[in-house]
Amino acid sequence: MQNITINLDPWATSSLLHKSIRRGEVELAQWAAASFYRYRGQGIWRRLLNIAFEDIGIADPDLVLEVARIATDKQLRAVLGADLDLIADLACRMAEAPKDRSTDYLICASIKLPCGQAEQRELAHKSVEELVVIAADNAQPLMRRAAASLLACTREDKVIRGQPLERLFVALEAEGPSPLCEAVRLAASKGFGAYILMAPLLWSAYRQGPPGLPASQTVPQAEWVKGVPFYTFDKHTAAGKKAISRFAEQCDEVRTILAQHVASEARSRVAWMAAFYAEAVPISLRFDWSHSRELEALGFEADMCRAGCPREKTSPMLNAVLRNLGQLDACRREVLIGRWG
Repeated sequence: MQNITINLDPWATSSLLHKSIRRGEVELAQWAAASFYRYRGQGIWRRLLNIAFEDIGIADPDLVLEVARIATDKQLRAVLGADLDLIADLACRMAEAPKDRSTDYLICASIKLPCGQAEQRELAHKSVEELVVIAADNAQPLMRRAAASLLACTREDKVIRGQPLERLFVALEAEGPSPLCEAVRLAASKGFGAYILMAPLLWSAYRQGPPGLPASQTVPQAEWVKGVPFYTFDKHTAAGKKAISRFAEQCDEVRTILAQHVASEARSRVAWMAAFYAEAVPISLRFDWSHSRELEALGFEADMCRAGCPREKTSPMLNAVLRNLGQLDACRREVLIGRWG
């Protein structure tokens, strides 16, 4: 790992933490986690638990539960050791673990795609008891189960602890305890969002099919500046937004697609999202299972369409960015050198 010779702001530090865990870059993840702790203190625990649900999920349910226990229990942390030691250990294990982003993809599709919104409208008249039955039923499509669980167990994008959630967990655990149900209980006690509820649904669906397998993947090679990989600067950072917008104006291929198919007010958003999927989302050790590719496609479509890209142009837009990552990095270099010298 190159030595990081600058002070990243909290948003860039958070971005680096998330992406380095996705890519399995242990030392970078540990550095970013320790830096985030210096910025946000106890907020590091919420950040790590968010990443565990979003990026590890059913690929390692026991690790997600362990992160949840440590993140939500201050007394347990005091027994286990110093915060920085715990943070370094979790960052290492999370970076090394196989990844499955289906939790994020399923909630995106359920909320943002017309088919997911239609499921919620169709189920809106059902009683809570009926919704719980649908959510727990592996014979139902995942999108319908997700819609039912959201209607039964969430309010204002938060998971609500109570009888509906517990009835859902009882049904999901009929064939054995689920670490992800307990992880959701713990996270819900800290006000986590509705997306965490997707994890136990996905685990129950996974257990009905063939075993998944971790598979190594090649991620786009990163350029660096002052020890920091360029993938850090994505749509979650001010420098990343500025550089990607400049790239969208200067890259002929990307500019042409945007000009021909995307409304002017949405072009920056579409470029930010395409760049995010091109190099910020890729994971180095993917957990492949029966629904993972389908869910990834739905999540990508949901995010790109919500940004303002026509459905038929989502893949061409992504591919155009992938073919021109060198030019994107050049724009980042210009922005960052202007900022850091």
